[in-house]
This record gives sequence, C-alpha cells and structure tokens, in this order.
Amino acid sequence: MNTSALERPRGLALWQRQFFATLRIEIGRALFSRRSIPAWLAALTPIALSGLIFTLSLFGAKTEGSARSLTMYYFYLVLMVATFFGTAFIFVNLFRGDLLDRSLHFYFLTPMRRGVLAAGKFAAGLVAGWTLFGLSTAISLEVSAVAYRMGSSSTYPGLGPSTLVGYLLTTVLGVLGYGSVFLLLGLFVRSPLLPALALWGWESINFLLPPVLKRLSVVHYLKSIVPVPVDDGPFAVLSEPTSAWLSVPGLLLVAAIVLFLAARRLRGMEIAYSSE
Repeated sequence: MNTSALERPRGLALWQRQFFATLRIEIGRALFSRRSIPAWLAALTPIALSGLIFTLSLFGAKTEGSARSLTMYYFYLVLMVATFFGTAFIFVNLFRGDLLDRSLHFYFLTPMRRGVLAAGKFAAGLVAGWTLFGLSTAISLEVSAVAYRMGSSSTYPGLGPSTLVGYLLTTVLGVLGYGSVFLLLGLFVRSPLLPALALWGWESINFLLPPVLKRLSVVHYLKSIVPVPVDDGPFAVLSEPTSAWLSVPGLLLVAAIVLFLAARRLRGMEIAYSSE
C-alpha cells in the first residue's frame, strides 16, 4: 500500500484545522482586543462625519450633493484616510503586536508550518478589515447620500445599489492591497510608523507622478475600480488608467507574493524579545 497517499490527506486536514484555528483567534484579536481600538476609531470617523452632515440637513442646511461630491467624499476620507490607516493598524499588528506582547513564541512552539500561520493571520486581517471598513463604507455613503438628497436644491438621485457595490469592491481591494504592504512592514521593519506615513504621502501625490511611477502604488489600481471617476484636479499628470480586468488580478497577485515572502520570513525568524 502506498503510505504517502494516505499521509497527504492527513497533512492537508491538519493544515486546514490549524489555519481555521489561527483565523478564529486572530479575528478576535483584530476586532475585539485593545489593539483593535485605533482601527475601530478609523472606521467610525466617516460614519460620524456623515451623521453630522445628515443632522445639519435635518435643520435645513443646504448640501449641494452630486455623484462627484459623493465619490470625492468616499475616495479622500473613507478610502485614503479611514481605510488606509485602519488597515495599517490591523495588519502591522498581526505580527508586530505579538512581538510587543511577547506572545509570538506560543505560535512557534506549536507544530504548525510557518506558511499556515502567515496565511491564517493574513486571512484574519482581511476579514477584520473587510468587516470594519465595508460597514464604514456602506453606512457613511448611504447616510451621506440621504443627506445630500434632503439638503440639495438640485435633483440628486441618491446612491444606487450597483454604485454602492462598486464602492464596496474598491474598499475590499483597498484592504487587500494596503494590508499586503502593511503585513510586510510589520514583519520586516522594527518601527513601521515612518514607512507607513511615507507610503501615505506617496499614495496621496499619485496624481502628480509620471505614468511609470503611478503604477507603483495601490491607489492607481483602485481608481480604475471606483464606480464614479475621481477628479484629480487641473495639476494632475494625465495617464492611461489600468483596466479593472488587470487591476483586480494584479492586486490578488501582490497578495500571493506577500504571503510567500511572509512565510519565508517566518521560517527564518528567531524570537528575541530583548531586541524589540
């Protein structure tokens, strides 16, 4: 009897159990631990602002709403501020938080492949990010759209279901793209704050960069997915946008490469809390 054929399913079953156990533990940490507070605050910020806009419209304040103003609200507040920094808090802490809490060695003491550990933590970060910022996107945009419709002197039609799905897809891919970068920062950089701020600066000036450099940013690919085009202003350097059919597989490929690099990093990592 070929014993290798019998061992292989057992190995896969073990990896699956370890993956889902890690996923369950890390989702709880990412959403309901003390380290999740900054991510919650980031997700609640657009909701609070949209609630303020809605409250003002109830008292007769005029808000000239349009599809363009809503997409600018989404792109610059929900995506580039709340989702970016909230994703940073989640994914940097997946491993950096364990090092600071002196708890990463508990995972290393278990008979778990480092690749399974990396996949479980990354998947937990995605679930937490999609939950927080998916809800933040949906609630803040719906409330803002209602406020715009109530307080606008023009006939603003509101936010359609297909348009909302487009915004949610952009948020999902934003969490995937930025989460990949921040996972690597948490593994390879001892102090990720300055690199994270530098990345935000790079993403913020994307519209000023030449076409070749635009492609070296996550936001370039997200712009091709936003349902309403983003107006970069009169000083933007014009370039051909990357098709959504290439942007989505490209971001998925980046995530796969990140998982490979994270697994290699973990295989060679030794715990030395005294140096942290």
